[in-house]
Amino acid sequence: MADSVKKLSDQFSKLELSHESIKKEAAKNQVSPAELAVQFIQSNPALRSQYETQLRSIPIANQNEKEIEKLVIVILESEDNAITEKIKEKDLAIIQKKSEIRTESNQQRRQTLEKEVLELEKEKDELGDKGGDIAMELIPLKAF
Repeated sequence: MADSVKKLSDQFSKLELSHESIKKEAAKNQVSPAELAVQFIQSNPALRSQYETQLRSIPIANQNEKEIEKLVIVILESEDNAITEKIKEKDLAIIQKKSEIRTESNQQRRQTLEKEVLELEKEKDELGDKGGDIAMELIPLKAF
């Protein structure tokens, strides 16, 4: 199971984590997709912290598999929202830099701004264009 969790972590960091990849890895390990998703979340310090905090808010009597599955979905969707927000921030920064380029008369400063735009676009691509939208991929987790 450790190999599967590592594989999911790699996919998550590349924004390539999907319902299908979780199901496939879960089948290899003969566990439920939700159980593997929980293992994945617990292997990621930031996600584990969110998971533990939110799990404590669920009464112990209600901490069944279905409630834990819902919690996993909420955490993964919140990660998607955070990534989406970072992409929007990059878009705004790109627009601002391009506006500065249009009004800048100093050629050296223009070149610096153009390099900054390229770097921002690269960062944006790394955030979102590699694996698509996590939310769209993880919505089927609700089918667990």
